Amino acid sequence: MDKQQSLAAVILAAGQGTRMKSKLVKVLHLVAGKPMVAYSIETARALGVEKPVLVVGYQSEHVRDSIRERAEYVEQPQPRGTADAVKRARETLQNRAEEILVYYADMPLLRTESLRALIERHRSTRACLSMLTVISDDSMAFGRIVRDARGEVQRIVEEAEATPDEFAIKEL
Repeated sequence: MDKQQSLAAVILAAGQGTRMKSKLVKVLHLVAGKPMVAYSIETARALGVEKPVLVVGYQSEHVRDSIRERAEYVEQPQPRGTADAVKRARETLQNRAEEILVYYADMPLLRTESLRALIERHRSTRACLSMLTVISDDSMAFGRIVRDARGEVQRIVEEAEATPDEFAIKEL
């Protein structure tokens, strides 16, 4: 595959999932009979990524046992957030692809079509970075997208670190 055309995927599966109130790591909880993480692997494959990079941490041995050789693994031994998880995959991805798709393993309803549209838009605009966001009135535990007066993304603020004004942002 031509390097310019290639796509790699980093799937984030290192979190403990404390809000689940379970001893089992969140990504191994079953949805329609399959662990959540399996859906994210299938999505990557449907997008043409043969072996995604799975960033694992908490209960990594159980995640590895579930996915086996369908992914390449990178460890995030300490939970230091999304940026650190992606950073840990950097060496593994070196010279592998021009485009890297990053998404969470705990989103089994994330549609391949949505990601394919994001990739196509990213390519057509020649952006250096593209994000898929949602506008929601629900106070979900996601990062808030902070934009400037021109509408440019300035940063992503995690719910736990958000000021009251930032917490009121509906774009996640």
